[in-house]
Amino acid sequence: MTAQLHADFRKETGESHVGKSVMYAVPLGLLSGMLWPMREAIKFKGPKEAMDYVASMVSSVAVHKVRDVSKDMAVNRFKSQKSEQEDE
Repeated sequence: MTAQLHADFRKETGESHVGKSVMYAVPLGLLSGMLWPMREAIKFKGPKEAMDYVASMVSSVAVHKVRDVSKDMAVNRFKSQKSEQEDE
């Protein structure tokens, strides 16, 4: 996650923001702890197993989406700050 943020910061702002990359990457990386282990599609023995499987899929998609949106928000914040500094 840190490497992704660092690369995005350099791409968008032209500057290296190592400290900011780490600052944002740590909490976003911790979101991975919310991921449930993915199971292969199996024959479900009951509705509870089917619900658990669907819940793990939905949780995984939600966590990845939150990480991607948060990463983009952090990069856009620094991109807009850089453009404001150039305007002054």
